[in-house]
Amino acid sequence: MLGSSYRLLDELVFVAPALGIRLENGKLSDEEAERIDALIDDDNGLYREYVSWLLLYESARLSIEHRTAIVFC
Repeated sequence: MLGSSYRLLDELVFVAPALGIRLENGKLSDEEAERIDALIDDDNGLYREYVSWLLLYESARLSIEHRTAIVFC
């Protein structure tokens, strides 16, 4: 399966408000990442969604920044 890191990032930015994730111009601040991390630890029922969102966001961001592929095994 192939896809675009740019498109993945666009979709993650689109769904962020539904998860209560605050972005600044489509960017995740360190403070917000720490807040999401705390939500994951609190296990309020959405921890899987937060973990997945954060993992995919960072993967897409780094893929674009370093011009690399994202590979899931």
